[in-house]
Amino acid sequence: MIPGGSWKALVLPVDVEYALLATILTPVWTRDRVKIGAGQEFIDNYKSKAGWATEDFLKKLIGPNFKQPGDKK
Repeated sequence: MIPGGSWKALVLPVDVEYALLATILTPVWTRDRVKIGAGQEFIDNYKSKAGWATEDFLKKLIGPNFKQPGDKK
C-alpha cells in the first residue's frame, strides 16, 4: 500500500516503445483527488534527495504535464 499524496512515474528504456502499468485505487478515482503533472514546487521538494533526482530528470518524469507558473490546476 502507498500512502495518499504519493507520486508515481515510469521511465521506459530507450529501446522500449511502451509498457502496461496497472494501479488499483481505493477509494474510487475521482478527478478532484488525482493530480496529473507537477510544477517547480515538486522539483524543488525532491531534487537532490537521491543521486538520480536532478532537476532535469525530475522534469523528464513529469514530461509534457509540467506546470508553468500561472497554469490552471
